[in-house]
Amino acid sequence: MKEFHMVAHWDEEAGMWWGSVPEIPVTTEAETLAGLELRANEVAQEIGEMNGIVAPGEPIKIRVSI
Repeated sequence: MKEFHMVAHWDEEAGMWWGSVPEIPVTTEAETLAGLELRANEVAQEIGEMNGIVAPGEPIKIRVSI
């Protein structure tokens, strides 16, 4: 399993958490930190496979921190 790190940022104006993982590349947002981690992991899997970062079915884990 490949693991990546995402730093979460709060967008006061939008009322959303957002973060990026440039190595994949993934940028996404959600209303909660837990939602951000869930969304990042969903998107990362698809984009990672499309960009050849992981083989189809090889899991990716995104760890989110503030």
